[in-house]
Amino acid sequence: MTSAQMHPETLDHTYKLLSNARRRQLLYLLVEPGQWTVDTLARRLTAWEQDTPAPAVTETQKSQVKATLVHNHLPRLADHDTIEYDADKETVAPGERFNDVRSFIDHARALEFGGESTTQPVAGEVTD
Repeated sequence: MTSAQMHPETLDHTYKLLSNARRRQLLYLLVEPGQWTVDTLARRLTAWEQDTPAPAVTETQKSQVKATLVHNHLPRLADHDTIEYDADKETVAPGERFNDVRSFIDHARALEFGGESTTQPVAGEVTD
């Protein structure tokens, strides 16, 4: 297998990660540099799903999304080193294998939003 090829199991895993809209949006956010709090991610994802500005997101709405992140999406991504998730500190950052799937994330974002994938914003603001 050449360096340009991906192992079939890794490819299957990558497509599974991208098959869920909330998880895709999460990965799009993580393309932006830095470490994120789970609260900020939950607020941004809720804003995107509700098509509303992040400051308008209610605590109840954010809590529902946060629960799915904490109990499903973040552990799933962390299990494969796509992200680094610290449950105690409630922080998230790109993981050791994030760059292995980065081109797929960028391509999915370009297909979903059209145009250049790295310039398409996800609704909301970075702050809580």
